[in-house]
Amino acid sequence: MSCGPVAGKVTNATDCNDANPTVKPGAPEVCNGVDDNCVGGVDEGLTFRNYYPTSTGDGIGANVAPVNSCLAIAAR
Repeated sequence: MSCGPVAGKVTNATDCNDANPTVKPGAPEVCNGVDDNCVGGVDEGLTFRNYYPTSTGDGIGANVAPVNSCLAIAAR
């Protein structure tokens, strides 16, 4: 038991990934497949879009199953 602050210790246990200093309560959620803000969801609150592959460069995607992502992805 200690009466003062203990080095390397804090008074709360709300960090959901203590191995990553950017993942913590209050952190901004970014499109990375990780729960950045410790609220129990991955990439929540971000805008997702369907992306279709195109190999012609004409800006029109192929009529195949899209990839749903919150970031533009490279055409495959």
